[in-house]
Amino acid sequence: MTHTNPIARYFSVIARKGMAFSPRYTDFLFRGISFKGARVLDIGGGAGLLSFYAACAGAASVICLEPEAEGADAGIAGEFRRLAAALAAGNVSLSTVTLQEFAPGADRFDVVILNNSINHLDEHSCVTLCGDAQSRRSYQALFRKIRGMQNHGGVIVIAEQAPRNLFRSLGVANPFTPHVEWRKHQSPYLWRRVMESAGYVAAEIRWEYPLRLGSAARALMSNRVAAFFYTSRFLLRMRVPAA
Repeated sequence: MTHTNPIARYFSVIARKGMAFSPRYTDFLFRGISFKGARVLDIGGGAGLLSFYAACAGAASVICLEPEAEGADAGIAGEFRRLAAALAAGNVSLSTVTLQEFAPGADRFDVVILNNSINHLDEHSCVTLCGDAQSRRSYQALFRKIRGMQNHGGVIVIAEQAPRNLFRSLGVANPFTPHVEWRKHQSPYLWRRVMESAGYVAAEIRWEYPLRLGSAARALMSNRVAAFFYTSRFLLRMRVPAA
């Protein structure tokens, strides 16, 4: 079937490839955000699933930042190229350097995405972030770098698991997210404080609910208490102050 709608084509392509993102998940991440004409940076974007979503949603240009280093999935660059070809997305580029190495030149971004990647920017500092001043300074420097690459009023979208979870407290694997290394995770409230100290202003915190259950579950379960019994996954949005 030929899809004239770029978003419909996107979901058709990733479904054929057996990839995980659904319209409900992208709505959870990006509800209320317009990509039309935006410049986007996807940090730790893997093979570019969300990068290509942003392009299909109207972004002017997207950089997927994914260093193919230790711990990265094999074949990321190849999968990126296959997605780019399947989606005819010529405005998405892959940069295989770390955030610390990344130099955007004169580029300034309207939307920055960190999906499952904030804790990997500096894993050692992330583990000790709560009680160690040097670790906080390390992340403050990273957030100041990101903020310096964004336009005034730009948004940063962070999705990750919070460490407090029923299953972790019981000492058993979370059946919804069995492979999470909880010691490398922090709460959205701590991330918000660190980001505010780096010059961002708070926007909002949302909690993931069973997305397949739709709007009824969102009304009842999109809160911190319910998330404790589920994935403890949060969405944090911060903004660069307007000029």
